[in-house]
Amino acid sequence: MSFSAANWLSVAWDGLLALNHFAEASADGGVGGDFLSWCKSAEPSAFPFPAAKVAMRESDTVAKNGKLRGERMLPVPKTVDPSGRVFMQAHLKIGGGNTVAPRLHFFEDGPRSGKVYVGYLGPHLRNTLT
Repeated sequence: MSFSAANWLSVAWDGLLALNHFAEASADGGVGGDFLSWCKSAEPSAFPFPAAKVAMRESDTVAKNGKLRGERMLPVPKTVDPSGRVFMQAHLKIGGGNTVAPRLHFFEDGPRSGKVYVGYLGPHLRNTLT
C-alpha cells in the first residue's frame, strides 16, 4: 500500500469516527449546528476532525448541473426520502493534490433520526474542472 493510500485510509477512518460521534451528539440534542460547526467547536466531547477537510456544500455550478448533481444523488432509506436518494453535497476531503483526491459524501439526518448516512467514498466525483 502506498503512503497516500495509507494516509487516505487513516483520514477516512477518522472522518467516519467523527461523523459517528456527531450523529450520537445530534441524537442526544447536544448539537446546535451542522457537522462543520461541530468540528470547529471547542467542546471537549467533540471528536476532533479538521474543519478544513469538511465541505458542507458543492459549488453552485455543480449543484445546478444535472449530470454533476446526479452523481451526488446517493442512496438513503426511504424513511429519509421517499425517492430513496438525496443530494449529498456535504463531503470530507480525504485526500488532495492529485487526480484521485478521494472524497466521502454524507447526509446529516442527526436531529431527526440520530444518523448520518454515508453515500460515497472514493475518487473525487466529476466537477467543472474534470
